[in-house]
Amino acid sequence: MSSSKKVKIKDFSVGQIAYLYGYEYYGNRSQPFVSEVEVLRVGTRYVTVKHQGREVRFENRYKGDFFLREKTNRGAQWMLFLKKETLDKYIERGELERWLSGAAEWTKLRHYTIEQLRAVKKILDRENDI
Repeated sequence: MSSSKKVKIKDFSVGQIAYLYGYEYYGNRSQPFVSEVEVLRVGTRYVTVKHQGREVRFENRYKGDFFLREKTNRGAQWMLFLKKETLDKYIERGELERWLSGAAEWTKLRHYTIEQLRAVKKILDRENDI
């Protein structure tokens, strides 16, 4: 998602609505969720929101991120997005990556025509981007 703007702590403001994305676990199964949350505090290191009666802190862990990551040492980190559009693109990209990964399984590749494979190569070939 190189077209998305890198997000910083100072981009958030107290009282604004932000968008939380993560996974909830039920036994051995996980289910993704999206939740609108209100920003409670914006500090120099963390943005704090309230989710299901619990305060959750988020930090800017990696410079290139376009979302903040939950400050935690356990399990999968939740992500905090500044804009719903950015979250929607993130979710769509994940779905497309999973689809492409499945479509490119070696057992399926032999069923594509050479024309289909050439077309995919042309689209994905980095040299064509120059």
